[in-house]
Parts: sequence; structure tokens; C-alpha cells
Amino acid sequence: MVQVGAATPPLRRGRAAPSLLRFAGWMLQVDPARGALVLALRIVQGASPAATVWLSARVFAEGQAVWAGRAAAAAMLGWLGAWGAVGLLEVALWPLFELASNAVIHDMEDAATARLQAKAGVLRLEAYERPDFHDILRRAREACDPGMMLNLVWNTTDLPQNAVTLLAVGGLVGHWSPTLLPAVVVAALPQPISEIVQARARHFRGRKQTADERLRGYYGTLLSNPGAAKEVRTFDLQAWCLARWRGLFWKVADEIHRQERAQTLARAGLNTVTLLGYAAGLAVAARGLAAGDLPAARFAALLLALRSVQGAAEGIAMSLLGWGGELLLKVGDLFAYLDLGPEEPAGGARPDPSGDIVLEGVGFTYPGKATPALQGVSCVLRSGERVALVGENGSGKTTLVKLLCGLYRPTEGRVLYGGRDMAELHPQALRDLQAAVFQDHVRYAFTLGENIGLGRAEQVADRETVRRAAELGGADAVAASLPQGYATPLTREFEGGTDLSGGQWQRIAVSRGFMRQAPLVVLDEPTASLDPRAEAEVFRSFAQLAGGGGQAAGPNRDATAGGDAGSGPVTAVLVSHRLGSARLCDRVLVLEGGRLVEQGRHDELVAAGGPYARLWAVQSQWYR
Repeated sequence: MVQVGAATPPLRRGRAAPSLLRFAGWMLQVDPARGALVLALRIVQGASPAATVWLSARVFAEGQAVWAGRAAAAAMLGWLGAWGAVGLLEVALWPLFELASNAVIHDMEDAATARLQAKAGVLRLEAYERPDFHDILRRAREACDPGMMLNLVWNTTDLPQNAVTLLAVGGLVGHWSPTLLPAVVVAALPQPISEIVQARARHFRGRKQTADERLRGYYGTLLSNPGAAKEVRTFDLQAWCLARWRGLFWKVADEIHRQERAQTLARAGLNTVTLLGYAAGLAVAARGLAAGDLPAARFAALLLALRSVQGAAEGIAMSLLGWGGELLLKVGDLFAYLDLGPEEPAGGARPDPSGDIVLEGVGFTYPGKATPALQGVSCVLRSGERVALVGENGSGKTTLVKLLCGLYRPTEGRVLYGGRDMAELHPQALRDLQAAVFQDHVRYAFTLGENIGLGRAEQVADRETVRRAAELGGADAVAASLPQGYATPLTREFEGGTDLSGGQWQRIAVSRGFMRQAPLVVLDEPTASLDPRAEAEVFRSFAQLAGGGGQAAGPNRDATAGGDAGSGPVTAVLVSHRLGSARLCDRVLVLEGGRLVEQGRHDELVAAGGPYARLWAVQSQWYR
């Protein structure tokens, strides 16, 4: 598995053959019966051109005999009937192949999309911090685009069909005219070689342009995104964004044009070589006919065989290295994404829901960065304690929160839950004991009730639990202002929906966190968009959480999935720039430059005259 990290090398240039074998195996794994049927039908279809050529030679020979009076017409009609039967078999097999392959294609499309999405659920979030990861992800998504699986399945099954055709028809040609077969094969090579070189050039040019394409897409999003429309109009950014978009468009388009121009000239030259090769091969066969070494019937059949041999040779090269090879390089990008790491562990121990959280020399450096975001942080969050994390922007507060939640793994030190290293715990069980409200919370295009209920998805239909969470987070007032209450869709993209203010969305996010009913609650800047009264209500609910059990009992949970919050103590962590909220907490942790520089109660830290006291003095002067 390729690890996405600070030292991750660039992806090596892909190879089509391993991708072909892996895709074929994957196809047989996803749909074994119909996948095997499709391959079997292709093999039969591959054998039919050889049968057609051989029967054509017999028909021509019998026709000559009938014309010369050496045989009865009935003999020729028998061979002609066999020739027609092979043609009818080809016609009959094609609908069967289409039906079976279409079913396989649909199964593969579903499997590819499912694996793409499942991978996103197991990759550790550190991977998302790397720009090269987003390039890989974009290419993997392109490999799952509609039509890709159709082309891949047909290309993969084309290869055995063409291989059987080449061996069978080529064997006949070589038997009838040994000097003709090498000429035909050599004449068939220039075009596939051209396609091989050009397909790889197109693929790797596309890889190189992925970052520019992503950036161009971002400029396009700014021009059409409703969320950005206010600032784009206010600051008159349309012309600037459009100019950037067009610059990237023509940068990509010019490279494509230069490449296609060179490839067109190369194809023209190679096509001339191919025609000359075929002319030479036919001249050899004609000389054999004139000398009496090659019967006329076989010469006539060879004219049919030449096209089959050429088509099969080109088809193999195209399937493996040409246009089909380009498809296989694309699906290779999907496999590269599916092979990425690091992933979350598949199992682990069950954490203690009532234990302390201990940080021992914890540090974290973002992938690709030289400077640590956190370093040497050691402290204990006692069960049932209310803790405030404060510090200036960039001090490491949100990074520390992500480490506490297990979203990131420390690059140095360790985090212990109830005495056990977080790395040893079951990730799902660990998340089951946590509720987090992040400052960049998601605005789901669902109903108000669903937006809150997703804090505990298995209880999203429990109206009473949703209402209780809404009361704790202040979203009950939002529900009261909406025409359909909790059933109101929170988007204007669908009929009957509406949008909300930033403060209303923040109340919903806080309510979603309370819906979780977990023994660890983390609020990361939960009131940045709230008015003073709503902020006071949130802080009041926060203050009531810790120490005595907080919320109602949590739901019953599977033993493999995690603990039960029950009615035990709730540890609450508050990240806020508003230091007045720190007075509600049992302890304040002060971060500065990624280090823990102070900890204690609000009054103690103010009296100490350190970094926290200076921040308090700056902020409190506006309220004197």
C-alpha cells in the first residue's frame, strides 16, 4: 500500500498489463457467472473468423469444381450452408454478449463507485492535507465516469477474442502461404505502435495537467457558486476570475493542440508504411498464385484472412497498449487511489467511556510541512472536566482537537484514552464516544430534523431526541420560525426548501453535536456567528454538560462498535477566542506556537500575568 505522507514520491508511470489483469480479476470477482460468460462468448467470437476463412476456401474450391464440371452443385451448397451457419452463429451470439456485458458493466460501475466512496471512509484524514492526494482523487473519479466501465469491460474482453483470431487465422495464413504471414504482421505493426506511443503521451499529459484542471474548475466554481456570488459581485471579480479561467483553459488547450498536431503527422506517415507493407504481401501471394504454388481458392480466402489478421494484431496492440491501454492506465489511477494509505485500523480495543484522556509529548506535523503544528504537548483531561483551549490563530487549537478526536494520529508522542493508546483502539468505537462541533461545520441539504439527527444517524427518526438536542443547541427557535418546522428542507436547490443565516446554521451544528450524547464533547468556535443571547444559551448548555452526567442516556450500541455514554460524566472541551467563556471551565489550556505554555483556572492565569493574562487584558478592555 502506498503511504501518503511527507516523503511520498510521485506516482510512477503506469503500466497497462498489470491493470488489465487486475481489472479482469476484479470483473470475475464482482460478477463471476456473467463475467465468465462474457469471456467465453468473446473466445467463441474470436474463433469464428478462422472458421469463416477456411469454409470460404472450401466454398471457392467447390465452386471452381462445379464450374469446371468436376463436381455436383450439391457439394458446394453443403459447404455454403456451413459457411452461412457460422455467420448466423456470430449474429446470434452478439445480442447474448450485449445482454451479459451490460449486466457486468452495471455491476462494475456500482462496485467502482462503492469502492471509491468506501476508500474515503477508511483513509486517515492526514491524506487530505496533501495536494498530490487531490490530483490522485480527481483521476480516480474520472476512472469511474459514466461510460468508462463499458469501454473497459469491452476492451478487456476484446483481448482474448483478438488473440484467438490472430492465432487461428494466422495459423491458416502461415500454413497456406508461409511468406505472406510475416509481411502481414509487420505491415500491421506501425499503426498500433503509433497508437501505443500516442495513447501513453495523452495519458501522462493529462496527469501533468490535473492540477491546472482542478484550479480552472475552482475559478469556474467561483463564477457560478451562489455562496461566492455576493463577494464576486461586490468586489467586481467576474472579469478577474474569468481571465484566470481562460488563461488556464488555453494553457491546457495549447498543449493538447501541439500534441495532436504531431500525432496526426505521425499517423499519416505510418499509414503509408502500412499500405506499402500490404501491397508487398499481396504481391508475394500473387506470385505464388501465378507460379501454381497457391491454389486460386486459397488465394481468394487469403484476401479475407488478411483483414482478419491485421484487425486482430491491431486489436491486441490497441487493447493492451493503444486506446485500450489508455483506458487501462486510467483504471490504473483508480487502483492507485484504492491502494493509498495510511488507512484507519480495521479493529482494535474498546475504549473506556469514563476514563481520563492523557496526552504524552504529543506533536503533529502536517504532510509536506517542515514546521510542526504541535509539539511536546502533555496534559491530562480528567473525566467530567470542562476544559477551555485558547490561543491566537495558528497556535494549534484545532489541530489538537482533531488529535483528541482521533481524526489525526500524532507524529510524535501519544494520546491515551482510559490508559490505552489511541492507536490501539477501534476507530468506530472511539468516534462513538465523541461529539464534535467544528467551526467549518457542514450545511446538509436535508431537512432541519435530519440536519440535527445526523449527530446520531441511527436515531435520526427519533423526534423526541431530535427536539431535545435542538433545545440544548438553540435550534428549537429555528424550527419555530420555519413553515414546516423540523420537516423544512434547508436548501433552495429543491422545491419547498429555504436557506438560513450563518447564526441559525451554527445553532443547528451545535444541536447536532448535542444529539450525539457522548462522554466527550468538543466545541470548536461554536458561537462565532451567534448573537450575544444565543451565545449565552449555548454556553449555559455547555456549562451544564460536564461533571454530573449531562445529557440523557445514550442509545444501546453494538459491542464491536464502542462504548455507551450512558448517564456517566461528560468531559467537555471548548475552543473559543472569546475568553469570557473560559470562566465557565474548570481549567484553561493556553497554546502558543504549537506548545502548551500555561494551564490553570481563569483567575489563576489572570493573576499569573502570563500569555493568558495578556490576551485577557487586550480583549476585556472593550467591555470596561
